[in-house]
Amino acid sequence: MKRKAKKLLKALLVIEALIGVVYLMISIYCFCVGHNVKEHIEDDVLTTIEYNGKTYHQMKSGARYILKTDEKIAQKPNILLPRTYYTLKNDPDNNFVYLSVFGDSRLFTSLPLSNSDDLKQGEITSVLVYQNGWNHKKELVDDSEIVEYAKHLKNYRIEENQEIIEIEAGNAESYSIYFAYDNLPVCANEHISLLCYNSEYYLVIDTMDHKWNTIRIDCDKLENICNAFPKTVE
Repeated sequence: MKRKAKKLLKALLVIEALIGVVYLMISIYCFCVGHNVKEHIEDDVLTTIEYNGKTYHQMKSGARYILKTDEKIAQKPNILLPRTYYTLKNDPDNNFVYLSVFGDSRLFTSLPLSNSDDLKQGEITSVLVYQNGWNHKKELVDDSEIVEYAKHLKNYRIEENQEIIEIEAGNAESYSIYFAYDNLPVCANEHISLLCYNSEYYLVIDTMDHKWNTIRIDCDKLENICNAFPKTVE
């Protein structure tokens, strides 16, 4: 019995030691990748951050912004809920930093912007094509032909006697197109909806009773982007 108890005690000590080593390695890693972003916290509230010589303030309603992250620049040490910071695609001057934490997300900027309405100023310069469904893939595109066509769809008005095609919900692949203004890499939560049904694309103009009312559209470049997204769950 004593020998078994000693073996059990040794096993527990080894497990504790391994846990300690893992915890230490995680802490060291978090410190190494976390020091790139300096946080300013007042009364337990994160107010501003500093990164690469810039000061960033938090924009309101961060979860309502549509964007594509790029490089992970920092991860703050927290075993349960680490705070991870990212730069954004198509943001060469790093004017934005995105914070992701379980159940929450925040957007910080060094520009004089405060909310989603501030993003919708000037001209539309790019669009973010978003694959709805399981994969949630997205592509930020500044091709002028695609941008102009998306702007045309955004402002589309149905013509008299135009054919309306009804598609039942669940029978088509769904995509959203968001709009970015003045070369910003972030879109407000404003979009148009597209469907791919029997290899053809449609603009959704109305939804009712689990059906979509649509019109047929035709833009090879835009369709190629949608077709490039994976068709199965990744």
